[in-house]
Amino acid sequence: MRPLPFGLGPGPTFLVHAQVGLGHALAIVGPDRQSVYFSRTGAGPGEVHDAPVLAFDGDRPAIFDMGNSRLSWWDSGGRFVAQSRLDAPLLIGGPADSGRWIATRLEAQGSLPVTIDAKSGQIHAVIAPDDSFFQAELGRRDGPGGPIGSVGRWDGGVLLANGKDYRIAGYDWQGRRRFVIAPEVGENHYGPRRLDRTAASLRAMPGRSGSASKERDRLANKPLQWFSHLAPPRLDAEGRSWVVGTKGDSVFADAWWRDRHLGRTMLACEDFPWHWQLAGDRIAMACAAPPEDSVHDRVYRIWRIEDEPYRP
Repeated sequence: MRPLPFGLGPGPTFLVHAQVGLGHALAIVGPDRQSVYFSRTGAGPGEVHDAPVLAFDGDRPAIFDMGNSRLSWWDSGGRFVAQSRLDAPLLIGGPADSGRWIATRLEAQGSLPVTIDAKSGQIHAVIAPDDSFFQAELGRRDGPGGPIGSVGRWDGGVLLANGKDYRIAGYDWQGRRRFVIAPEVGENHYGPRRLDRTAASLRAMPGRSGSASKERDRLANKPLQWFSHLAPPRLDAEGRSWVVGTKGDSVFADAWWRDRHLGRTMLACEDFPWHWQLAGDRIAMACAAPPEDSVHDRVYRIWRIEDEPYRP
């Protein structure tokens, strides 16, 4: 299963990578609409090279093209509208908001949140590298690159999250820390089903040595991320921040109002590859296709957000 990102719009409408064989790079698809294929792979106007973030800016498809270092927009019919060059290497980590995109910029201290003016490409830092939460959670070096944070949204600014221990800080647009989300969750570990599947997959790799039982024991004792930097917290229309992650063999969705937990729902999604989106009252995720579907390698599952128990 390819863990490809996607955008979710009203309707629902999906913005996805198109099949290369069609000669297109992007597509707008949906269960109740005719598919629109557009753009091509390349560096020219309206072409894309590498699109790790696909989103809807209002009703317009928009992508961050890391290969060409730019943001690009099309209309709902797939006609190219505009693009804005980015002069710094950025990993976009959040949705568009009033002309601002939220991103993370890799600096010597680690991965820090910034905002980008969508028209000018101007970059504004949100928090300082000496922020105590950042230093405690993401500033330490566990390896050559150190831990990678996840940057998302709350209704008053940005969220900086550590998916390893499920700690999230909310900052306003001036960089002042307003609250910290820190549920008592302990360590996350593989459930039996994921443990067996992952151990078998690793054992099948060329050059692997050692017994299957030792491989399984090693994985069983290894703490997992609760959520990934590929799955940043997202903001819904009611001002609630959502976190989607894994617990054992299950996938969960948590709703937060500032630092108050509103509720959790468990979602059925096999081989969840961390890519999910939120639009209106819907959550969608890329999941493994059912065994009887041998044509597709992923399906998009959608859930409606109910008012209770998620009312702020």
